[in-house]
Amino acid sequence: MKRMEAIENFKVLLAERIKTYDIDYHDAKKLISDDHRYKSEELDSDDRRDLFENFIKDKQRVHAYLLSLRL
Repeated sequence: MKRMEAIENFKVLLAERIKTYDIDYHDAKKLISDDHRYKSEELDSDDRRDLFENFIKDKQRVHAYLLSLRL
């Protein structure tokens, strides 16, 4: 249960702090690493990176879809 809560909290952190679809993990980490949701012991560095990558892929899909609507 704690792990799932940590995952959800990390996703919320990403949504709150990461507003662009073209940021890499290194730069994003600078924006989020000071938050307690980033530092959760339930998530390791691979978990955080995977969650970030999935978050960015979703943002990129939304961006591409919105661009397609303009045509």
